[in-house]
Amino acid sequence: MELVPGVRVRHRACDGWGVGVVRGCSNGRFLVFFEFAGAKTIADPGFLRVVIGDEAVSSRLDNLAVVGQGRTPPPPLSADELVRRFLARYSEGFRDPRYVEDERNYKLAASTLASQLIGPDVIAELAADRRYDEIARRALRCLRATNLLHPRFEVPALERVLADADRATTFASGLSTFIGGLARGQTAFAAFIDTLDRVGVTSWPLATYFPLLLAPTEHVFVRPTDVQRAAEALSFELHYQPHPNWRTYQAVLRLMTCIRHEIRRLNPLDMIDVQSFIWITTHED
Repeated sequence: MELVPGVRVRHRACDGWGVGVVRGCSNGRFLVFFEFAGAKTIADPGFLRVVIGDEAVSSRLDNLAVVGQGRTPPPPLSADELVRRFLARYSEGFRDPRYVEDERNYKLAASTLASQLIGPDVIAELAADRRYDEIARRALRCLRATNLLHPRFEVPALERVLADADRATTFASGLSTFIGGLARGQTAFAAFIDTLDRVGVTSWPLATYFPLLLAPTEHVFVRPTDVQRAAEALSFELHYQPHPNWRTYQAVLRLMTCIRHEIRRLNPLDMIDVQSFIWITTHED
């Protein structure tokens, strides 16, 4: 098969670079981006072996970031490097007692609390009785159960909303619809963003906090700085926009799923573990 842009390859002498994709050719030299080594210029095409089928599968390359002209991205971090960073802090991985205490227990407790206070069946019953003040009170209690939301920004902003009866009703009604429709994906997500827009507290953390607590095996919490740092470290395209939107959220879900697969040797239990792993490994310095 000809080495044309888009063809996937492996380097015969550097298998640890992973799968690569041919980006172009100039003066007989091939520019190839490898999933674990970044951009490389290959003078001898004999070192490149074309791969197809299962051998060519790469979530990283499927979501490769588009880099502006004239900018050379840093080499992406390998799964081995990410794991090394994590184990340097928690030598027993996700079962390390210190990790469980530092990162997991309080988030799991908040997830349990959210299921009890505003789980789909519970919040549907409250909404049916138009007990929006109670939904608002319970939502605020869930927000205060973790340190994921900024104590000087997101939490006070929502407290001000919930102190106003009309806006509290709008928020509580929108939250109940969102939680009841999580399985509907884009439709429910877009409707909740509209609710946040109407009450004036739109942000990625508020848009994604409740899904993580109520469905931690499927949903993720988006703190923009963290996910952008992780995406840059992996050369992963997020299609990031400051205003919450489904396209970016889907990209974040793909990023988290990709990382979960690459660190499967550590056996992360859910997205709570993946979220914690990303924060720890991208804040090493």
